[in-house]
Amino acid sequence: LLALNYSSRPADEIAAAHRAYASCVRGPAAAPPRRAAGGPLRVGVLSGDLRTHSVGYFAEVFLRRAPSEVEWVVFSTAVPDAGDAMMARFRAEASEWVECAFLDDAALDAAIRARQLDVLLELSGHTAGARLAALDRKPAPAIVTAIGYPNTTGHPAVDARIVDSTTDPEGAERLSTERLLRIDPCFLCYTPPADAPAPEMPAADAPFTFGSFNLSTKVGADAVSAWAHAMRAVDGSRLLVKSRTLEGEHAREHFLSRLEQGGIARERVEIVGYTKGVAEHFALYRRVHVALDTMPYNGTTTTCEALWMGVPVLTVVGDRHAARVGASLLRAAGLGAWVAQNTDELAGIAAALARDHGALAAWRRNLREILRSSALLDQAAYHQRFVAALRGLVG
Repeated sequence: LLALNYSSRPADEIAAAHRAYASCVRGPAAAPPRRAAGGPLRVGVLSGDLRTHSVGYFAEVFLRRAPSEVEWVVFSTAVPDAGDAMMARFRAEASEWVECAFLDDAALDAAIRARQLDVLLELSGHTAGARLAALDRKPAPAIVTAIGYPNTTGHPAVDARIVDSTTDPEGAERLSTERLLRIDPCFLCYTPPADAPAPEMPAADAPFTFGSFNLSTKVGADAVSAWAHAMRAVDGSRLLVKSRTLEGEHAREHFLSRLEQGGIARERVEIVGYTKGVAEHFALYRRVHVALDTMPYNGTTTTCEALWMGVPVLTVVGDRHAARVGASLLRAAGLGAWVAQNTDELAGIAAALARDHGALAAWRRNLREILRSSALLDQAAYHQRFVAALRGLVG
């Protein structure tokens, strides 16, 4: 199911495959415990990614700002790592932290039931380390999926999914087994890293460089086509791709062959597989003039990182949640002019940016302040919307 999100198969076909997941569920459901009315809202958070991970940069918002009326009980399915600073922050911020990495499904079900939650929030869907099977008997009165998976789970015990009106406009209900909770203007709120270096323009004599720092698995045929259009629109442009999945020689050769088949000559491409740490990763954006989104599975953390480094990001809005996340992030940041409806429009936007180096330099100087004043970084407003959506599920 996760792999289907990287494909260009019809959205309805992918939704049908997710609905079929219900046949994997082991029942019957057992009535979850209901605690006495009153007191703070008790919300469980089930995730293996409350650590230095893409999900962490978005989950930190609601946990950090936990008000007195909400108790956050974290069920961490990640192996404990005393050296992970983000995991340590999550542990300190939670009302209770339950280590679950070595619990089987029955034991995890029991651990969740024992906490008598109002809502269980799961953040993994079908990604690595997910524990959907532990939810088969429905251990909480209401279960919500959010942030970590760009599609419906297909699990009959999961009641709702947090989205917005850009990622899941009217009619998207047909693609989801959960009730859609739209927390407009954006289903995410970004927390920038404190140690990112200051934005800088590429060297004045550097060729115009497009960039993508997403996993290479997200670069489907649609993305290659869109990128080729953009590069044809900017004479002499180059492409810088950074992906840890391109460390090996065979992986690089396969990737370059796919780009060539889509119309991007390999001599115009540079691949970086690994950087040592956060600072070096962010510093690499100083070599990029404009970032290009992946399709049909958009970038998320990488889009926010590029914007934080003053780099414009261009996307083409698609026909499903995974292909509309870029549009949601950019519109929430007030940058909807970088959202294209098709590849020709994307190429036109890219060409206009490439012609105006003064404007690019201004974006590089000002994008951080623009983000700080936008809905994409408005943590207080986001937290209020997020918690209100959860509270609305409690009868």
